[in-house]
Amino acid sequence: MPPICFILETMLWFLNFTPVDRSSPDKRTYRRVWQGRLTLAAVVCIALSLLLAACTNLPQAGAANHSYAALYGSSGMNAAGAERIPKSPVSTAPPTFTPRPAIIASPVPNPLAGVKIGIDPGHQLRANMGSEPIAPNSDIRGNKVTGGTKGIVTGISEHVFALELALILKDILEDCGAEVFMTRTTADVNITNVERAQLVNESGCSSWIRLHADGFYDRKASGVSMLIPSTQYSSRELCDKSKLLGKCILDRVAEKTGARNRGLIERSNISGFNWSQIPVCLIECGFMSNANEDRLLAQDSYRRKIAEGIAEGFAEYYSSIQ
Repeated sequence: MPPICFILETMLWFLNFTPVDRSSPDKRTYRRVWQGRLTLAAVVCIALSLLLAACTNLPQAGAANHSYAALYGSSGMNAAGAERIPKSPVSTAPPTFTPRPAIIASPVPNPLAGVKIGIDPGHQLRANMGSEPIAPNSDIRGNKVTGGTKGIVTGISEHVFALELALILKDILEDCGAEVFMTRTTADVNITNVERAQLVNESGCSSWIRLHADGFYDRKASGVSMLIPSTQYSSRELCDKSKLLGKCILDRVAEKTGARNRGLIERSNISGFNWSQIPVCLIECGFMSNANEDRLLAQDSYRRKIAEGIAEGFAEYYSSIQ
């Protein structure tokens, strides 16, 4: 039956449901009864109209995507008899792909493709305070590998920080197309500074970086600095390239992290420099003796900023020497 007919039938039913004594002398009572009937009939008819409108908008059986079967399956139950979680409506549109954001700021994709870079995470679990020549054919000797510093607040050892940063840096450099060589991938090793330089020399790398953190008696000392070799034991060409590499990396790290840029520092007494045959630099990523920087150096997000800055510095360096 059409909805309008149903509504009219309902109104007539309400109007004739209870007989009224029309011979009653009380006309006011008669009028109130009919007013009440009309009001009730109108309310019921409005409610029925809304109900019928809602029913006519229900999806038909088998309607695609928005039907019960499309959301829950044909039975609405899984094999174990439990109710299924509704599935999202299935789209038939072709898939779209969002380009992956660049790992580092670079005008070209894979800016380090074809490059092999060395990473030396400074120190190790146990120091080796034995001595070794600081340079080939030198009578001056230095410690094989010292123990490093420790966070004044976090208590994190420098060798732990250096290795964890190195692993982040390795992933970023590889994402940029580089091949990466690491002098160590665990803490419990015994590799001297001379041996680290020799390992990198034999690895086929074209440059390398040594990762460290600073410590100082002045708790207010802060910032990032870069150590580079001097011409006392290294060739002018190697020193110039190391200086360029160090500056590129230092500037990008300071820019990324907002840390104070303490500049480049030439050192002639670092055996890892003096035994190296390729450009090398050593970054002091911050002061673990400074409470604020110690906390920052313990954060993964801050470490990633350092690593991204280093990777951008490598990309800038290789772009400039090509």
